[in-house]
Amino acid sequence: MRRNNRIDWLFCISFLLSGVMGVTNTHAVEIDGLYDAQVEVVNRDSQTFRGATQDALAEVIVRVSGDSHAIESSDVVTALSKPDRYLLQFGYEKLLSKDLVPAPGEVDEVDVEMPALLLKLQFDPKAISQLLRRAGLPIWASNRPEVLLWLGAELEGQRQLVSPSSSVELSHLLLKESRRRGLPLSMPIYDLEDQAVVSIGDVWGMFTDRLIDASSRYPATGVLMAKIYQNDDGLWVGSWTLNVDGQSEWFDSAGDTANAVIAQAVDWASDKMAAKFAILASADETDVVTLQISGVKQLTSYADVSKYLGDLVAIRRVQMQALNGDVLTFHVYLESDKAQLQQSLKLDGHLALLGAMNPVAITPPPGNVQIGTLKIDSLPRGNVSSETSVVDSEPTVLNVQSLTDKPQKTVLLYRWKG
Repeated sequence: MRRNNRIDWLFCISFLLSGVMGVTNTHAVEIDGLYDAQVEVVNRDSQTFRGATQDALAEVIVRVSGDSHAIESSDVVTALSKPDRYLLQFGYEKLLSKDLVPAPGEVDEVDVEMPALLLKLQFDPKAISQLLRRAGLPIWASNRPEVLLWLGAELEGQRQLVSPSSSVELSHLLLKESRRRGLPLSMPIYDLEDQAVVSIGDVWGMFTDRLIDASSRYPATGVLMAKIYQNDDGLWVGSWTLNVDGQSEWFDSAGDTANAVIAQAVDWASDKMAAKFAILASADETDVVTLQISGVKQLTSYADVSKYLGDLVAIRRVQMQALNGDVLTFHVYLESDKAQLQQSLKLDGHLALLGAMNPVAITPPPGNVQIGTLKIDSLPRGNVSSETSVVDSEPTVLNVQSLTDKPQKTVLLYRWKG
């Protein structure tokens, strides 16, 4: 079973690459393991297994929907009562002895059975998606916008900028909570360029304009700014600001531990990001658009483009209409609306938007045409390899299905970047 190693890498690799390579065109991060969960358990009995499976399913539903209140849905409550229906596979792993040592401050006299096993579970993506649609909940795709975190903390009376090297414990808490919600978090590298424009005073004073300007060198979609500290009563307190597309929102958190404060903030930030980028499927008839994608120059790219579109959460159904030279035309039924489709395509970065135009009629060529697949008989004869260029051959049109079965408002023009 795969673990979400991608977020682990964000706290090390992204720092190195952004310092060496500068800003890239990446706006999203592919999150693995969205449908996986693991729970520490004390034994293998059925009652323990059932409770752990319910907890794991609830975590997965929140992670995939992007909504921390998703488990309050009546459909989800019903699903949680029978979690086995959504389970694909599970397994146990023994916890290392070092993980079984009581935490500092734990009372030895209290007879508490320590977890001895790690239960690893994998749930069915298709069944989870059907549940979320039935419950009217959003689905947040695995390709998610990255959030850059500027964090200041007061530790042992000293205020400091938090990074994986300066505060291992806080970084570990952030990693754990971001993995729980599937929120891609990265941190600045705090090199000389960062140090020249940002100080702990800027973070502590929440000077958002300065921090947002300093974030422009990083490829993140959102910027999260925060400070955490313990007040005179020993309560942990946090102030958080999330900026996306020039809009800022504020959040205050408080708890008995730093973990509680961070967990609250990650839940809040994840909910906010999902509200902007998750797809809320409509039960009614939704938009239908035409996509014309140019730059498809190899035969292998036909299948790549079709698979890419078919895998998008924003698309309910896709039908290929025609191939003309290096241009593929698709008839696309959406889960919600055109704006969310365009946002998903922009976030993924596989397609470059060229513009839009009024619908055009596609005239079918004479003869029989196989529906749903490419009929490559009309391509140049001879030995055709995966590197064959379509642009250099005679223009070929493969009409798969008429575009006249539903009125079209817009044709979106894109270029395939791969």
